[in-house]
Amino acid sequence: MIKRKDRIIFYIWLFVATASRILFYLFDYTGVLDTYGFYDSAMIRLEEGEKVLSSGLGFAYTNSAARLLGLFGNKITVIFIWQLVLEVVALSLIFWGARIIWSMPATLAMMTLLSLSPSLLVSVKTCSPEQYFLIHFSIVFFIMALFYRHTRLHGWFRSSVEELIVVFIGIYTGVLLAWNYMGFFALFIMIYVVVNNHRINEDKNKILIMTEEELEEKDQMMRWTGQIFLIFAGAGLGLFLTLMKYTGYSGYTIVGQFIWWRNLFKALPHRAMDFSSDYAVTFLVSFVLCLFVNIAYIFVESKKELERQAELEALRLQDLAGEDNAFTQKRVLGKDYFITEDGREVDFLQNPLPIPPKKHDRVSPKFDIDQLARENAYAIINGDRIIERLSDGMVKAGMGIENIVKLKEITTGVSFGADKKADPLNSDKSFEPIIDVLNLDNKDDFDIDIADGDDFDI
Repeated sequence: MIKRKDRIIFYIWLFVATASRILFYLFDYTGVLDTYGFYDSAMIRLEEGEKVLSSGLGFAYTNSAARLLGLFGNKITVIFIWQLVLEVVALSLIFWGARIIWSMPATLAMMTLLSLSPSLLVSVKTCSPEQYFLIHFSIVFFIMALFYRHTRLHGWFRSSVEELIVVFIGIYTGVLLAWNYMGFFALFIMIYVVVNNHRINEDKNKILIMTEEELEEKDQMMRWTGQIFLIFAGAGLGLFLTLMKYTGYSGYTIVGQFIWWRNLFKALPHRAMDFSSDYAVTFLVSFVLCLFVNIAYIFVESKKELERQAELEALRLQDLAGEDNAFTQKRVLGKDYFITEDGREVDFLQNPLPIPPKKHDRVSPKFDIDQLARENAYAIINGDRIIERLSDGMVKAGMGIENIVKLKEITTGVSFGADKKADPLNSDKSFEPIIDVLNLDNKDDFDIDIADGDDFDI
């Protein structure tokens, strides 16, 4: 997926590249140059139909220029506009192809050098086949980039459409080889794509998208040697077919045509096969710069990723060592856990039921001890004596409702319950405590509180 940031960078670069070429043409008063005579050759091809075979690239360029002049007029300015459009489109395809294969910093480094290089600026306003070769190279390169992305996502398997694509790219590269020695550079990039694809697809975790059929064929991946063989086979086929086409124009046999093609390399390192050496050097240096920046970018990003992972690990260890972490905080025996008979440490579970209000939040009910004793045949005891009221000393000592006991009548006279208004403590009847129901002293560890609505809470 193309990011919005990448599109913005591309539009800025495209504006700079196009504007620089137009300004260079406007402020250079020499106009469009026919230094190598290709404009004249195109006019001869247009008017007389004569085919000039100086090289494969020169032959293809002259034929295309002759058709263009026949369509838009025979002014040399038409050649300049045509070459300007070819170079801008070609550089745009190379931009996106490089962005797919490499990083954005590497792509910008390469495209900045290509767009502002003096050799490329001069070639636009010179009738020469560099731009014509560049547009075909960019098409092959962009197809390779798309193929690279496809194989990274889906893998590369035998008996599938990938082999047909490789053979097609190989044939196209073979045509470029027949045209110019720069076709070897396209072959080199294709080998790079194959080797990198093989490396990525060996790691099954990097294959992001796979259909069910592809998953069934995941063990049927072609060997990288077989992939390179397809490339060379396609390139050889493209070179052979192109040279066979030239035999009809030159009168050579296929062997003689191959010797003619090989002898064109003797002009190196100067202008060879109708291609500027400066242009070729700039082109190669830009790609080397791209690879260098990409390696540096990968190294820096890998280092940043390692640092980020180290920071995350440090934060994780810090969290594990924190006071709130259940695995590392100090636990208190009897509060957080208890030890069983067999020596195991068992954590206390939190009470899932609602916790009653705290003791200090409650309002203890107030009792009238005297009224309670009179109406319910209860008495207040102090040692062996039954008294009616608590003395000040007893209050200070903490004597309270826990010292109230129920009385049992000793005599067999009229029951105590028959006369509810009688005062059991002042009557003639005798009573004794049935049971000391809450005979607690001041040394006890817990108290009993009665809250509203509770039966009893401890």
